[in-house]
Formats: sequence, C-alpha cells, structure tokens
Amino acid sequence: MAIAALELTVWGAVQGVGFRSAVRQQAQILGLTGTVSNNADGSVRVHAEGDRLRLQAFFHWCYTGVRSARVDRIQTSWAVPTRRYQDFVIATFGNG
Repeated sequence: MAIAALELTVWGAVQGVGFRSAVRQQAQILGLTGTVSNNADGSVRVHAEGDRLRLQAFFHWCYTGVRSARVDRIQTSWAVPTRRYQDFVIATFGNG
C-alpha cells in the first residue's frame, strides 16, 4: 500500500466542540496516522497519512462527521508523507 499525506485546515465552529477528538477517533477507525491541532485563528489543522482512498473518505467525513461542529470550509493539499507518526494524536497549538 502506497502511503499518501493530506494537509487540511478546517474553518467554522470547530474549536471547543469536540472536533479534534472526533477527528482523531475517525482517523484511527480508518487506520490513518498524523496529528490534529487548534490554530490561534480558530481553525483546526490536520495532517493525516495513510492510504489515499482512506484519506479521501476522511476528508469528506470532516465536513459532516461531527454534529456539534459547523464546518464552513476546508483547505486541502496533498503532501509528502513524513512517516513520523505511529498513531493519530491531538497536539497543542503549533505542535503538529
């Protein structure tokens, strides 16, 4: 299986509503590794690595997968996998 990496920045009502925890749980269900963290501007940053099809499913889930959140927009880009993560972790500001 070829490993791909996806970078997401998610805007909307995504802080203080359990979004990071839900993202971590869904990523683990899909077998992805990476990190999720809050940004100072109120957005959430996600770096996920794994199978490309699973990453695409994860991206689509991020729009509607957390009922307590409201996602207005997601900026996404494919990246080079770092392979530095063994799991999917919740990081603090700027530590992803």
